[in-house]
Amino acid sequence: MAHHLHIQKNSVGIFVVVIVCLLNIAVAEWLNHGGDLCNTRSAREEKLIGPSTVQNLRLRWKFFAGKDISATPAVADEVVYFPSWNGYLYAVNTFDGSLNWKQNLSELTGLKGTGILTNVTVSRSTPTVAGKLLIVPIYGPAVVIAVNRSNGGLVWSTQLDPHPLALITTSGTAYLGAFYVGVSSIEEGLPAQQCCTFRGSMVKLNILSGAILWQTYTLPDNGGEHGGYAGAAIWGSSPAIDLKRRLAYVATGNLYTAPAEVEECQARQNNQTTPPTTPDQCIGPNSPLIYKANTYTEALEDRPYCEGIYHVAPGVPQNTSLGTSLVFTSFLFKSPLKCSGEL
Repeated sequence: MAHHLHIQKNSVGIFVVVIVCLLNIAVAEWLNHGGDLCNTRSAREEKLIGPSTVQNLRLRWKFFAGKDISATPAVADEVVYFPSWNGYLYAVNTFDGSLNWKQNLSELTGLKGTGILTNVTVSRSTPTVAGKLLIVPIYGPAVVIAVNRSNGGLVWSTQLDPHPLALITTSGTAYLGAFYVGVSSIEEGLPAQQCCTFRGSMVKLNILSGAILWQTYTLPDNGGEHGGYAGAAIWGSSPAIDLKRRLAYVATGNLYTAPAEVEECQARQNNQTTPPTTPDQCIGPNSPLIYKANTYTEALEDRPYCEGIYHVAPGVPQNTSLGTSLVFTSFLFKSPLKCSGEL
């Protein structure tokens, strides 16, 4: 009996709905957001569901979670794990939809909701299955926790960034006893005169203890002062691990701010009427990053863009006296799909 998960919404709330193929029985596993270390999101082991069998799919069960479920569930050993925007973490039996356990994240961690989109402590990330543990990034503050898969009991909790607007929106990847995850923020939502100092980072944690093994920032240090580089959060998908080279691949988001000389360079480049004849002279940290999986070193860093600097001030229309119009230029938000070969 192969399982396919999707989310169904109605006027009352959100249900996790499991639809099954009634032909055979097979146990499926989906251990992290990407489905594997390579972040392929490909169910290679699924052989039963296809054009010839889809007519045999029937609703097996529904589970009422109370509020939205935006994260891809993790599945292991006939249990599906997922967070909900009501502040709970759930473990549900895959065969009959019965509740194994649930944990209130605020009560479990002692963390208080940041008031960012929600007043309760929530996760919007796919939990990562790592042996007997379930690793869960918290939406805000920027904390990662580990719980026992058997009962949801807290094992450890580690803060990755003390910035008041830092949070974790990525889902992590477990590899060789370590957990890799990126740090993001919503500081770009502040008014221009208050923005910005946050810097994105990539963090490697010890799975058993939660200790930070290394943390590498995506931007130069701004000293906590406005006017320097800020942003370049790692906020989407999950790190891809190259098993052959032992490299971790992630992608960064937009800059919130940059030094004045860089913004001036961007303005000049945007006003060019002819194609450039020299490489990009602006520094554009809006790019893929590759980290050595066993050290903090950036193995390769490509910085192809000058554009991408913007912030989102709530309620501010375009073309105001606060600065330039909001321009959403190209930026990377999902970790590159990577297993071998060249980027």
